[in-house]
Amino acid sequence: MRCVVERGKDMKRELNKIRPMLESVIKAISSVVKVDITITDGALNRIASTGQYIQLLDDKIEQESIFGYVLQHKAPMFVDNPRENKVCNLCKHRMTCKEFAEVCCPIILEDEIIGIIGLVAFDKEQERAVIDNREHLIEFLESMAGLIASKISEERQREQVALQSREADVLIDYIDRGVISVNPKGEIIRYNQLSDEYFDIKHKKIDSIHKIICCKEECNIFDPSAISYNHYFSYEMGDVVKEFVYTGKPIFYNNQVVEVVLSFRKTEKMIDEVYEILGQPIKTTFDDILGESELLGQVIERGRKAAKSCSSVLIQGESGTGKELFARAIHYESNRRDQALVAINCAAIPENLLESELFGYEEGAFSGAKLGGKLGKFELADKGTLFLDEIGDMPIHLQAKLLRVLQERVVERVGGKYGIPIDVRVIAATNKPLESLVKEGQFREDLFYRLNVIPLNIPSLKQRKVDIPLLVTHFVRRFNQKLNKNISGCDEAVLSMFRNYGWKGNIRELENIIEYSVNMCSEQWIGMDDLPMSMRRDEEEVAEETIMNFRDLERLELQKAIGLYGKDKDGIEKTLMATGLSRATYYRKIKEYHL
Repeated sequence: MRCVVERGKDMKRELNKIRPMLESVIKAISSVVKVDITITDGALNRIASTGQYIQLLDDKIEQESIFGYVLQHKAPMFVDNPRENKVCNLCKHRMTCKEFAEVCCPIILEDEIIGIIGLVAFDKEQERAVIDNREHLIEFLESMAGLIASKISEERQREQVALQSREADVLIDYIDRGVISVNPKGEIIRYNQLSDEYFDIKHKKIDSIHKIICCKEECNIFDPSAISYNHYFSYEMGDVVKEFVYTGKPIFYNNQVVEVVLSFRKTEKMIDEVYEILGQPIKTTFDDILGESELLGQVIERGRKAAKSCSSVLIQGESGTGKELFARAIHYESNRRDQALVAINCAAIPENLLESELFGYEEGAFSGAKLGGKLGKFELADKGTLFLDEIGDMPIHLQAKLLRVLQERVVERVGGKYGIPIDVRVIAATNKPLESLVKEGQFREDLFYRLNVIPLNIPSLKQRKVDIPLLVTHFVRRFNQKLNKNISGCDEAVLSMFRNYGWKGNIRELENIIEYSVNMCSEQWIGMDDLPMSMRRDEEEVAEETIMNFRDLERLELQKAIGLYGKDKDGIEKTLMATGLSRATYYRKIKEYHL
């Protein structure tokens, strides 16, 4: 019932919007046919009338009437015997009705009655005119009903267009990029709120797109072959130069571009979105770096101090020692932790591509360059950290350009026409002796000193063998979870072999061996038979001589004794005899080394 009432209100509102037109039309009709006319809405409310019913405007006609019958049956009706016609039997005004004849016709739009138009005769002369022109009047009313329906349809379409226009305004203001539409002359037709924030269009009274996209930009925005690609450009807002990327979509009419819609994005916002979608490297802190050796602890302490600085860091160490782990820890414990950490391996990228990967390139910079150009790693790392892994493998000619970027804090893309200011903290790493490369002329001395502001030398695994049991436990736990196993650890023979092994691949080699062994092990403890064959072949080889820190050596031997004898009363006695420690010293060392 409520829906019917609401629909009736909507119909009345629709007809009321064209009431002046309806009143004008029925006055003209009435003057020609010499009868009175009434128009109602779909709920039988009088919307327009002439003659005797003018004073009844907005009153409602009863359902038990000729108008109600037409509404119910959706068909025209002619009545020349009011009061006697069976349709009038239930009408409460039957005995007082003054009508002599009546013609009614439904106004139908989209198979729905939106109103009724009726001619009413109130005297013999009008009755004769109605009866004599019965067929013509029905045809005429049907035509008038169609005219009124088409007018309502036009009004609906106009309102729909207006609504869509408002929706479009809200939509383009809601999206997170600037939108500007222009005509073939470059004149701005429409723009959204974000475009105004970007370019101050309203305040500066900017009427042409060429005042935003400078003439030096060679791209023709009305060239359909290039319009859909990203194009970089800079825009000066006072003393500030901002970097933008725009993309255009043409609107065609009769196979010609009549309008272009341009969307604008800030370069820095695009970078943020890329890292939000792809995800940053695994968040790492110095607490995630495992080890209790004295030497490692000293490096971690220096790394924490480096994290508080914005100076360049050079991390040196053998392959597999965890240089990237330290780089991530420095970044995530610095004030740049919420910005991008971008890594690039200088040894993994072909020399002819490394320059464009680092510094980016403009469209058309070289054969095969993408339309719109490409951002380089320095721009992607703006406000964040750039990790240059294997820096010792960088070609000598690129070292000069890298040095210039570090000195001037401005990067110039390959084929670029202007420099782009950047704020990037650089962390470099290498497993090569850079000092020797400098002496040999393979690495620039000035670049070495620019990078080596804060040096970190990561100890090899053979320099921190005291950490092997801890690392083994960690890797066994990780690969248990990954491989759905329940291995308790390595037996003492394996741990003893690990302590004497050379570990040329350092922690990475240990990790790989543990993964292999967890895969192969079918018992509770990893035994010698579970180790890779290559490692077992080397078992009898003499381990490379290394010098260990006395504290690390003491911790290692005490660990070994506890592993052999246990920590019960009898085991403690055996440990004291084997190590020569007093009972008091034993307990002090246990506490000091967290054993």
